[in-house]
This record gives sequence, C-alpha cells and structure tokens, in this order.
Amino acid sequence: MRGKKKPKRPSMVREIDMHGLRVEEMLPRLDQFLSDAMLEGVPEVRIIHGHGTGALRKAIHQRLSTIGIRQFRLGEPGQTPGGDGVTIVSL
Repeated sequence: MRGKKKPKRPSMVREIDMHGLRVEEMLPRLDQFLSDAMLEGVPEVRIIHGHGTGALRKAIHQRLSTIGIRQFRLGEPGQTPGGDGVTIVSL
C-alpha cells in the first residue's frame, strides 16, 4: 500500500500591491508578507506602492529599515516593471 501524497503547498507570492491603501492599513499587511517570504526562503520580493504623495513609499522604507532589512531599492523607470513605484527587497 502506498503512502498518501502530501498536498502541494502553494508557492509564495513574491509581490504585493499596496497602492491605494492608507499607511495604517498597509503596515500589518507588509509585516505579514515579509514574514511569510522570510519563512519560505524567498530571496527577493517586490512591493508595489505607486507614486502618489510618496507616503506609502516612505512608510515602507522606514519599516524595512526598522526591522533590519538593509538591501532594498526603488525599481528603475524603463527597466523595472512599475519603475520607481515599486520597491525591490532582498531578504
């Protein structure tokens, strides 16, 4: 008799879209996303924050610095999908 197969675990999403959210709504989602990505061993993730007033970008970068993530950068216009409306994080 064969053993039961383990159900496949869905692969970790490597991108989260935060634009349109308020900073206080976004922060818990960001924390959970980063925690899940680290647990899965994902090497790099993308956080979409858009352009707008820059409040989301600033809050995201501040949170990344606060939790000790040292390698993150804005996407490059024309080279990175989303350009500088995206932050790329190396975990």
